[in-house]
Amino acid sequence: MAMPERLKPTPATPKIRALMKGLLKQILDRIWDNQERESPEISALIQQWNSHAGRPFEFHEFRDMHSHTSAANFLRTAFHQERYVDDLSFAEACALADFICLCEGTESDTDYALNLLETNFPRPMPRT
Repeated sequence: MAMPERLKPTPATPKIRALMKGLLKQILDRIWDNQERESPEISALIQQWNSHAGRPFEFHEFRDMHSHTSAANFLRTAFHQERYVDDLSFAEACALADFICLCEGTESDTDYALNLLETNFPRPMPRT
């Protein structure tokens, strides 16, 4: 089952995507040049990245990125914004769960769907 259309993340414009791709390369190059230590220059680049991203990123996420995902996937996650959906229906929640369980999207889309469920159901009721 596909992710419900209204719950899909808003795609970035080509201009913003190109800007973020360039920033990611700069950040990763600076981290490599600086032997994986944070610096004011890297912090400024991350701050610029965060001004366009759907959520704030931290230094360690860039430093450790290659150990758990690709640059393309990392870039996609930058545009995924967690949000609470006031009128989320039971059918939509089930569709999100199916989307996750059936691995119907990319890694970043699956992560987005999981975060969307966790944001909308922060403390599920325990079974009795």
